[in-house]
Amino acid sequence: MHEVFEDSVSQHGVALSIRVPVEKTNEFLTQVSETGRVRSRKVQSQDISRKYLDAEILLKNLQATLTRYQELLARAESVTEVAGIEASLARLRTQIERVEGDLRWLADLGTRSTIYVKLSSAQPEQYAAAPKAKLWPGVRGSLLFDLGSDAEPSNFGGGGLSFSFTRSFGFDVTLMRSMGGDDTQLFQASLGGELYSDYFGGGRRRWLNPYLGFRGAYLYYQSLHEAALGATLGLELLRSDMLVVDAQVRGYVAFASKLGLHALVEPGIGLSAAF
Repeated sequence: MHEVFEDSVSQHGVALSIRVPVEKTNEFLTQVSETGRVRSRKVQSQDISRKYLDAEILLKNLQATLTRYQELLARAESVTEVAGIEASLARLRTQIERVEGDLRWLADLGTRSTIYVKLSSAQPEQYAAAPKAKLWPGVRGSLLFDLGSDAEPSNFGGGGLSFSFTRSFGFDVTLMRSMGGDDTQLFQASLGGELYSDYFGGGRRRWLNPYLGFRGAYLYYQSLHEAALGATLGLELLRSDMLVVDAQVRGYVAFASKLGLHALVEPGIGLSAAF
């Protein structure tokens, strides 16, 4: 009478609801238990004799009332009496049909057992969960331009490593060299994250996913230690299950050194792979 088949990670097998004649119930349960291993079994019985008897008494009373109304209808003389008696007869017939339906249902309930069976294979198929990246290591190339101080050199270029745990948090380490011809080096470590907008695809597109972010950085060059805070504007050129290629521009306000407050702009491009 009912069947549900499930073949997924959480469910594997079939669930059946079966109506079996009462005298065949034990035979059916024995046959089911012989086809495989019974993991659990529960048997419940219900006494419906009182409900059946009450329904029979109610039906007899309704039928007797119906007979009396029919006799009254035969002796009715006015239209008003006829209309009132016919309305009562309609209600009685509806009640009688409902009780007769209950009796048929109780009779079937008493002659058939309802058996719920859940079947599963002895060795269900093992489903491998879809792999999920725990870390996105990658490489990054960048340029750094100092726009607001008199420090020399003011332009650097180089590359480094990036590590993203989620799109909302990651960190980079970068080593840059002066683009002015000398050997001045700059070390930078930064951390922060990016956010997608649902109005621009929510980062679910394969191509061209824009994002905004926040960033904090530490810089060391020419014996100067600087801290910087800023924001990121970026575009994922490509996103797949295994690879991300993006271009971005980071803008910082640097402080905590003798250079005072000054602005830094850092364009860059990165390549990350799932791990």
